[in-house]
Amino acid sequence: MINSRKLEDLHPTLFRGANELVKRMAQEGYGNVGFSLTYRCNYYQNYLYSQGRILSGQIITNAQGGESIHNYRLAFDIFKDVPDQTCSDVKFFDTAGRVWVEMGGVWGGSNVERVDKTHFEYTARLTIWQLKLGLTVPQNDKMLWELFRT
Repeated sequence: MINSRKLEDLHPTLFRGANELVKRMAQEGYGNVGFSLTYRCNYYQNYLYSQGRILSGQIITNAQGGESIHNYRLAFDIFKDVPDQTCSDVKFFDTAGRVWVEMGGVWGGSNVERVDKTHFEYTARLTIWQLKLGLTVPQNDKMLWELFRT
């Protein structure tokens, strides 16, 4: 089972984007971005999905294996790497979300149905259904920030 926090496990476009986000967050005064999740295999996703349903515990995800953008190496979750502030600093996540959207990504904090301020993704406009059908983001794809950087 794989539940990775390594940036190297991301799609190359996301790897570059995550590193650029860290750089830009430092410029915003937040030199403490931590990564709690990058890639998660379908098997581990199904294990998490079973919690609160088949296994004891509370429900922590509504996505089965293949239904999470993390399963395609196209998303990461962050936290503020400061004790007692990992998820409580709203300004940290709002700043990261603004920066990520400016870079051309999609921020989970903008999701109307299920707000997830720790979640950042880039799918080159592919939907989860297209990804499940086997469509992929090209390895050499570029985010908006890469197309217009000086």
